[in-house]
Amino acid sequence: AFFGFTSEQGRRCLQKNTKKAWQKLKSELNPKNCQELQELVQRDVLKKLLFNPGQTQALLALKNRSLIVRSSSHEDGQVVNAGQNLTLGNIEATEEALKQAIAKVVSSYFGYPSLKNRAEFEKQKIFEKMPDCSVLVMEQIIETLTPPVSGVVMTHKPDWADLSSEGRMMQVSATYGFGEGVVSGSIPSDEWVITDTITYATIRKKTHRIQVLSGGKSQEAMNTSALQHQPVLDETMLKNLETVAKHLEKSFGYCLDIEFVVHNHQLYIVQARPIQAFKTDKDKVTYLDPETLPEGEHFFSTPILSGTGKVFSTKKERILFASTLEEAMYLFKKEDYDTVVVHTAPQASNSHAAVNFASYKPPIACFALSKGDWDAFKSVPDETACTICSQTGVVLRPAPGQKIAVQEGLFAHPISSPV
Repeated sequence: AFFGFTSEQGRRCLQKNTKKAWQKLKSELNPKNCQELQELVQRDVLKKLLFNPGQTQALLALKNRSLIVRSSSHEDGQVVNAGQNLTLGNIEATEEALKQAIAKVVSSYFGYPSLKNRAEFEKQKIFEKMPDCSVLVMEQIIETLTPPVSGVVMTHKPDWADLSSEGRMMQVSATYGFGEGVVSGSIPSDEWVITDTITYATIRKKTHRIQVLSGGKSQEAMNTSALQHQPVLDETMLKNLETVAKHLEKSFGYCLDIEFVVHNHQLYIVQARPIQAFKTDKDKVTYLDPETLPEGEHFFSTPILSGTGKVFSTKKERILFASTLEEAMYLFKKEDYDTVVVHTAPQASNSHAAVNFASYKPPIACFALSKGDWDAFKSVPDETACTICSQTGVVLRPAPGQKIAVQEGLFAHPISSPV
């Protein structure tokens, strides 16, 4: 069960001082201006939001249920803006509690992460009008005797080839508990890459999950030993999910990022948004063979996102060093960086940050190094020339004039390279 609040309802709440703060933000987009604006937006929505009769009736029908308040699809402009706006779970089905949650979600549309990410693609167009303020209210699947399973399915793995050149590579990430564990990449998740001929599974030890507390707060909880080692999805549910995902993709007409919940053997689809499947020719991708590297300093990283799938050269100053992919998403500016290197890899491939980096044109290559190598690489001079292999994760510091043997084709099929 679900209902919504329109963008017009949200915008009608905004007062003169809030609109002045928006004008100030247009002149300088920074965290401080965004924070000031968010506080004004949240205050206005709390004071002025009115429920219409249909919304009041829908809320009464959900009495004694837990609600989840989601940012709507309008959060995405010309870019996939995954995870940059707020979602609040386990909200009490009362007008006051719901209004509190809606105010926080609407204010997140004016937050620095959301606007900064959109500005990377839309430039000044994002300031032509205020963000859309619509909100979706849904009944939440809550934990009972057994925890629900939450996950994300990409109907096509976004950073590896288009459908025509490589065939379908559907990717599923799922774990126990609230879906934030998957989309943040913070909780160990089981993963499957599904092609037309084979399913490749990576089953991880899932020691803990995220539980949602009253009012939208969350906490980590331990899984039982029985749950820790068994797959969160059985073959029947995986096939059911694949069928539903293909049907939705056909209905919308493009590749999708779909969030889902499974509870008591029932599949619930809770969100779908478009993704970019980067079009590359498998015969034009290149790699460095780790067995035939030239002499010189090099690092072996783990590819998180393969970018264009090619060997490329860059300066160290063009590489963004961050602890996690989430932190990198906050700091990244395309005019400053073309590569991301982190020292803590996400524990799920289908995280929000991974989806956003994969949506750049071309996708941003992202890698994980051990903390020791990350520190060593970060300390080299900014003007250092680097040669990086998107496929194998090899990072070279070639000597001046040194020739590097670049191979053509796929080093390994992407189905064999989950995070």
